[in-house]
Amino acid sequence: MSVRQYLVVSPVVAVRLIALFTALLIVAAYGLEYGVGVKPCELCWLQRYAHWTLLAVALIVMVNRKIDPRRGLKMLIGVALVGIGFAVYHSLVEAHILIAGCSKPIGELASSPAEMIALLADSPMPSCDKPYQILWLSLPQWNVLAQGLVVVFALFNLQRKSAPKPVAKVLPVKKSVPVKKAKPVAKKKPTPKKKNKR
Repeated sequence: MSVRQYLVVSPVVAVRLIALFTALLIVAAYGLEYGVGVKPCELCWLQRYAHWTLLAVALIVMVNRKIDPRRGLKMLIGVALVGIGFAVYHSLVEAHILIAGCSKPIGELASSPAEMIALLADSPMPSCDKPYQILWLSLPQWNVLAQGLVVVFALFNLQRKSAPKPVAKVLPVKKSVPVKKAKPVAKKKPTPKKKNKR
């Protein structure tokens, strides 16, 4: 069996699986923040907003029966592509190819030691250009991979041909053959009995 056969499910199930996968990604993000202490930067928050939007769209498609699940998958692909755009941009900032407004170190924003202490006390957002890596990939790169999986999974299920609707069997129309009416059979007149003469 090919990988494609495992990926293809009904559009309704596909939307549910995308909602579950996105919820797990959000839980993982908050787990890293509150469990490990990896604070999100401004660009990380943009990617989280994309995850929340993806989950919200999936839930709306699941709840509202009027929305065609195939149309819902197209909307999910659009949101996931926006999330990929945010993650690619963040990856380029981390690689110092692009510069974002949040990529300056916090020390350069303070004009005096007192201001520096005040900024640190407010626990500002971390710099956007310092990557946190898990298994040789930074978090935005993992995000590109995760959102890419959503797009590929949705595309596979959009290409799935829906089951053909049952067609009523149409019997062939027989040509009517003109029927010749049979001539009525003439009733024979009863022959009169001959009287015997004696």
